[in-house]
Amino acid sequence: MVAVAIVTTAACATAADSTAPALALTEVAAAGIPDDWVEVLNVSDEPVELVDFVVVDERGRLDRARPLGATTLAPGERQVCAIDDATTGFRLAGDEEVWIYRAADGALVDGVDWAQGASPPGGSLARRGDSGGFATITTDSRGAANPGVP
Repeated sequence: MVAVAIVTTAACATAADSTAPALALTEVAAAGIPDDWVEVLNVSDEPVELVDFVVVDERGRLDRARPLGATTLAPGERQVCAIDDATTGFRLAGDEEVWIYRAADGALVDGVDWAQGASPPGGSLARRGDSGGFATITTDSRGAANPGVP
């Protein structure tokens, strides 16, 4: 059984540009063990090249953007991406945000801003059922489908 805490929209803001490729941010471990990480999911019917995307820890700060990875995701495939000083030049904090943009034109693809404690140690901030709103789960689902919680 996975325990969850619902994060209200006041505590968690998300955004996406409908013209951007179908890549979804599905899970964030800001107090990850051993490192912080994010999980992305290809929700399209076509392969997605992660090299075409960048990640930042402050919305709109494309001057600080770092590549998301160099992997091709098949439709329905997910990838866990490290967020650490060596890989992205930043780590995530308890009251933080993370945003994914298309590298070619800076279009916002997906992202989330969360309140202190929404991504606890050993747990994560995860989309309900991979496509719903975000909720806090006490045991992360790294690399697997997120639980569909009410």
